Amino acid sequence: MKKKLWGLILSLCIILTLIGCTSEGNKEDGSTTPPTNQTEQGEQEKKDDGKNEPPYTITVGYPVYTAAQPDLQKVFDRVNEVTLEKINAKIELKVVPISQMASVYSVAVSSGEKLDLIMMVPGSQFLISYAARNMIRPIDAEVEQYGQDIKAGLGHILDAARYQGKLYGVPSKEITVNGRGVQMLKSIIDKYNIDISKIKTYHDLDEVFEIVKKNEPDMYVFWPTGVSYYFLNYEGFGNYYGVVKNGGVDDLKLINMYEDSDYIEAVKKMREWYEKGYIP
Repeated sequence: MKKKLWGLILSLCIILTLIGCTSEGNKEDGSTTPPTNQTEQGEQEKKDDGKNEPPYTITVGYPVYTAAQPDLQKVFDRVNEVTLEKINAKIELKVVPISQMASVYSVAVSSGEKLDLIMMVPGSQFLISYAARNMIRPIDAEVEQYGQDIKAGLGHILDAARYQGKLYGVPSKEITVNGRGVQMLKSIIDKYNIDISKIKTYHDLDEVFEIVKKNEPDMYVFWPTGVSYYFLNYEGFGNYYGVVKNGGVDDLKLINMYEDSDYIEAVKKMREWYEKGYIP
């Protein structure tokens, strides 16, 4: 299972993997005659930069929630322009539905299918499982040699991709500063001249909901749908396990979420909105 199994996370790792792919000389004509002037020397260097070699195809496992967006290939066509120029490589996408990600990656590994990089969705626990089963390999040496900017940019966040002390991927950073919010109908905002620049916390929505409730009796004022319990994290819990406040950004102290003042305040506000008829 170890023959062709090296999986990383994030396309940035492409540079780490292929940075050393260069040609050792002009192998097209077999000539060993040194260039006679600076112009010929420049042409020789162009031939020797490795770009005259066939480009390496990097197969990337790319998870999608439903179906791949129709213009996704256009994006990666542009990516290919950059990678071909920079590292003489092109990207080939293996689109994987989220619901099938675990099985597709496992089958690819067991069958020896070419899969250079794998991307995972935030919050998935597959990295630990794959590392434990030697489905992916550690990248400590590559990051140490080529990824000093990665280390500087991520800091301790990089440790989230470690298993038994070894680094197996590059985590995304935006999940640690993920915010909560609401979507509002522009037609309603314009109709009642609502100044959304004044909305800073969920408390500032009281006035907005009151206006809508009064003037649009047939409209649901606030419809939580799939974000109902996330809204209770609106003031910065960011961790739905409820044990580390604010995602551990401030400190790693474990708390009882149900006794935390911010959480209690948020729950009371949800109750207040329900009693006023804002929440159906």
